Order: sequence, then C-alpha cells, then structure tokens
Amino acid sequence: MVWLKSIGGMWMTVGAAGLLWGVVALLPVRLPPAVQRVSEGLRLSPWAAIAGIALGLFYIVLGQGLVRQQSWSQMVMLPAHLLVILYVIVEWIAACVLRGYLEVWWAGAPALFLVLIVLNGGSAFLLSTVSAKEALSWIPMQTLPDIPLQCETCGSPLDPETQMCPQCDIVLELARGHPDVVLPKARLVGLSDDSEYWIQSGETVSIGRGLSGNDINLSNPTVSRHHAQIAFSDGHFVLTALQDTNGTFVNDTLIRQRPLGDGDEVRLGRARFQFAIVEN
Repeated sequence: MVWLKSIGGMWMTVGAAGLLWGVVALLPVRLPPAVQRVSEGLRLSPWAAIAGIALGLFYIVLGQGLVRQQSWSQMVMLPAHLLVILYVIVEWIAACVLRGYLEVWWAGAPALFLVLIVLNGGSAFLLSTVSAKEALSWIPMQTLPDIPLQCETCGSPLDPETQMCPQCDIVLELARGHPDVVLPKARLVGLSDDSEYWIQSGETVSIGRGLSGNDINLSNPTVSRHHAQIAFSDGHFVLTALQDTNGTFVNDTLIRQRPLGDGDEVRLGRARFQFAIVEN
C-alpha cells in the first residue's frame, strides 16, 4: 500500500510543521526584523497556537499509524477528518466574527484553518473513493478453525483438497439418499488478502463478524455480526442477506437473495471475495 504510506508521510510532515509553528508562536522568541516582517501575517494567538500543537500531534500520530499500516488508523481516518473540518470551520468563524479578521494576533488563524480544511477535505474525499480492496488490505480476516471431514467408511480425516480418504481411497459423496451423485463444493477467496473459505453442498454457512453463530468469522468492521448466509438449494449455491447494515452485493449489485455463479464477486460491507465452484 504505497499510496497509504505516502499519505502517512505527508501527514507526519504537516503535523511536524504545525507543531513547530505552534511552539514557536508560544515561545518568546525574538526574530530578526526581516524574518519578523515576513512572518507577521502568520502570527497566532496563544489559543490558536495551542490548537495548532494539538492538531499537529494528531497528524503525527495518525501518519505513523498509516505508515505502519495499523488497522486502528483505517477505522478512525474518515470520521476524524470530517470532525476536524467541522472544528476548523467553527473556529474560523469565531476568529473572524469575535476577534476580528484583521487583528494582528489572529492574522495567521484563517490561513491555518484554510490549510486544514483543504487538507482534511481532500483526505476525506480520497478515503471515500479508493477501492475497498486497497483500503482494507491490511485488516486481517479470520474464520473459525476448519473441522476436517471424515470418511464415512473408516472414520479417517479426508484430504481437504481432493476429499479422498487416504486409507480407503473413497470419495465422500454428500448427496444424502443419492449415493451415485456427487455434489459440488465451493469456496470464497479473499480479494484483499489470501483468505480462503470452503463451502460444502450439504451445509448452510453463516457469515458475520464475531464467533457467535457464525461459521465464517470476519474481523472486518464493515461486516455485520450476522451478515449473510450461503446454502445449496435446487442445484445452486444461494447467497441470502441477513442483518447486513452495510449491504450485501453480487458483482456490485445490492441483493437480498441470489444464486451464485462461478466467478461472481461477492461483497459484504467492504470485504470482497470471489466465489468459485469446485467440481468433484
């Protein structure tokens, strides 16, 4: 995720500059006359300097989270930046109305607030338009431990890839009442990571966030606790949306229930998978 690290580095640089600006504004530093004339329009009141220091620290911490690809930074980025935009707009109005736009100690405040509005607005727009595959690539996705299938003849665990019994060399047939028919299996392959989940024809697989009541547990924060389920019905694997706050999509189409075909893209919230049918 090179672009995320680049944004993180940019925020750390901006944060360090804002922190230095606020500290210099608070300290009784005597500047050379030429420098003082140039910087006169960027002077801050003590209150504005403290606000600049706080925002600078915010940018430094958040930038480090992005550079190190820590999942907490992904979850707080967008709401935090929208709150900062609201905050600086209010303070800009206060600076202009209550203390006077041209007052020397507040001359730098509108410039500071304008920079923050543009920077945070651009960041929020970028984070709302990037693909979920990139934005969520470092969020780990986990599932419950696989329970190995057993041979119906000798009870030995079957090979997870071939479904063959190493002892009896017998193929497991899941079609109850039709021993001559072998039903297909399917798998969900993560498009943001290397996760893979197998689905058997005789199962109803529940998908959600958390261990309670789910066969596949996704730690993605945009996935609901009981998001969807996949079942085999009338010769098809059928995806059914449950309590899906952020939506269930097949090939970018919002659905409530839909049969799945080989190669379909399934999106639960912002977690993307490719559905693949595996013939026995």
